[in-house]
Amino acid sequence: MFPVTAVERDDSGAVTEQSQASVDQIAVGDCMDSTDDSVVYDVPVVPCAEEHDEEIFGEFELAGETFPEAAALEEESNDKCIAMFNEFVGIDYFDSELDFYTLTPTEDGWNEFDDRTVNCVIVDPAGKITGSLKGAAR
Repeated sequence: MFPVTAVERDDSGAVTEQSQASVDQIAVGDCMDSTDDSVVYDVPVVPCAEEHDEEIFGEFELAGETFPEAAALEEESNDKCIAMFNEFVGIDYFDSELDFYTLTPTEDGWNEFDDRTVNCVIVDPAGKITGSLKGAAR
C-alpha cells in the first residue's frame, strides 16, 4: 500500500505512475486496483496501460441540502451511471458482460466536506483489464 500523495498525471490528465489517491483526487478516465474496503477514503490508481481492476467511466454531483436516504442514493446513482455506461461502452448495460459499481459520498463526507460526487466505476467480471474499456461494446 502506498501513502496518499499527489497523483502524477501527464498533460492529458492521465495517471502516469501507481500511487494511492484520495477519493477527491480521482477523475473520469482513471484506472484503479480494487480494494475490499466497503468505505474508502483513498484508492490505488495505476496508469491505464498497466494491468488494473477497474476504471472510472463517469461522475456526477448529487443535488440537495441533506444527505439522501440509501434507496434514493442507490436509485439515482444506478440510473445515471447506467446511462453513462451505455455511452462509454457502446452497448446497453443490460446486454453487456461488463459491470459497474458506484463510489458515493458518506454522510460524514457530505456534512463535513461538502462531498457530493458519485463516481461510476466499470469492472470486467472476467478479470484484470489492460487499457480502457471505452468503446469495448461487450
